[in-house]
Amino acid sequence: MIPEIDDIEWIRLAMAIDCEGSISIGKHNSMERTQYDLYVQVYNTNELLVDWIVETFGFGKHIGTRRRSEKHKQEYAAYISGLNAAKIIERIKPHLLLKYKQAKVALEFSHTISNHKIWKLPPEVTELRELLYLEMKSLNKKGN
Repeated sequence: MIPEIDDIEWIRLAMAIDCEGSISIGKHNSMERTQYDLYVQVYNTNELLVDWIVETFGFGKHIGTRRRSEKHKQEYAAYISGLNAAKIIERIKPHLLLKYKQAKVALEFSHTISNHKIWKLPPEVTELRELLYLEMKSLNKKGN
């Protein structure tokens, strides 16, 4: 559940996600099926930003376990997934500049998520999830 938060805080979160974060759909195979999930993450070497997101919006926190070299600072991440991520995206979508298309794909994907654990999804839902996964992957592609 998302607490009552001032509009300026939502705008700040949107900017943090636009500049330091990601909206993505993850895919992994386990046992006899493919699973997909929706993720919102913000990465930064300044723990203050990550702690603010965790405390204000209820994200989880991850402390990076590896550094590229001793010259690099410790990395921190705030993350949220599933329907909770969809609620966040719905609220910040009007304020996004760089990741607006990702937000649209993510919200379309969120309509395939249920609060109930379903072992075998209908084929059309699995196909839609795969198409949205590939679209998101293309939007988030790095490089040329």
